[in-house]
Amino acid sequence: MAIKAKNISKRAGNGWAFRDIDLEARFGETLCIFGPSGAGKTMLLRILSGQDRADTGLLILDESITPGSAVFPETLLARPLGLFGRITRRLVPETAQNRVKRLKPVLENRGNRLVLLDEPLSGLDIFSKNEIAGQIRLAASQGAALIVTAADFYDVCLIADRISVISDGYLRQTGTPNEIYDTPESSFIASLCGPINLIEARRLTSSKADMPEFQTISGGHRLFTQKMDVRRLGAINRNIKLGIRPEQIALSFGAAFPEDNLLKGTIVNTRFFGPFTHVEMDCNGLILTASVPRLIGITAGDECMVGLPPDRIRVFAN
Repeated sequence: MAIKAKNISKRAGNGWAFRDIDLEARFGETLCIFGPSGAGKTMLLRILSGQDRADTGLLILDESITPGSAVFPETLLARPLGLFGRITRRLVPETAQNRVKRLKPVLENRGNRLVLLDEPLSGLDIFSKNEIAGQIRLAASQGAALIVTAADFYDVCLIADRISVISDGYLRQTGTPNEIYDTPESSFIASLCGPINLIEARRLTSSKADMPEFQTISGGHRLFTQKMDVRRLGAINRNIKLGIRPEQIALSFGAAFPEDNLLKGTIVNTRFFGPFTHVEMDCNGLILTASVPRLIGITAGDECMVGLPPDRIRVFAN
C-alpha cells in the first residue's frame, strides 16, 4: 500500500472545497480522482503531494515512499518535481508533444514509487492520449502507485484501475470503471460517466413487491424494475428517476418481441458516432435514446417497439 488519506477536509473561502475524503492508492494500480471541473480534484492532489495542507485529516505514506521516489508532474508544470518541491505553473499551456516528452521519462523511471498526475490526458489528441495512457499503464504494471485526476470518463477508462468520484465536496463512490458505469450511486454520477436516459417516474407498488412498478410522468407508461433494497426505491408519494443506458435499450421493427416494459415509439432523429448511432424516439411523450451498432434503413418517422429490460433499469432517489 502506497498512500492513505483519512478524513481529508479543505476549506475554500467561507465554505469547504471538500470534506471527509478517504482515499487509498495501492502499488501496481492507477487510482483516478474523477469529477467535474471545480470539484476540487487539483486541490486534493496538491494535499496528497504535500504541496498544500489539509484543514483536517491524516496522510499516511508507506515507508518506501521517499522524496526521491515520488513525483507529481502536474499537467502544466515546467518540470517534474520531488514530493516536497514547490509547484510552479506555466503561463502558456504546453503542446501535446511537449507533454508526452516531459511525462515519458517520469513514467518510465522504475525508481518512482508514487506518481501524481493532474489531468494528464486533458486537451490532447487521441494519439497523444494513447501514448501517455500506455506509459501510465506500464508504470502501474511495474509496481508504481499512480494517482491521477480526470474530468472525462473516456480518459478514465484509458488509464484507471479504480475510480473515486468526487462532487459537491464529497467522495461519492469508489470502484472499477465497470462498477461505476454499470451501478452508479446517483443520477449525477450516471450522467458523468456517459449518456443515459433519465426518466422521471413515481412508484406504484409497495416496497415488498418482487418487481417494483413505476409510472412515468411523461407518457404515463408503467415500467417494472428488478427487486432492490427498499432504501433505493424512494418514497411512494414522490417522484424519482429511473435510468437506462442507450445501449441497454432493445429496438424491434415489424413483429413485436415478448419482453417486459415494451413501448411503442416513433423515430425522431438519428445521430452518427462512428462505431454506433444514437436513435432518438418519442414514446407517447417520453423521449428515449437507444444506441445501435449500425444504422440500416432507419429514418425519422418510422415506428418501432422499444424494450427496456427490467434488470437494466437503475432507480435513483437523487
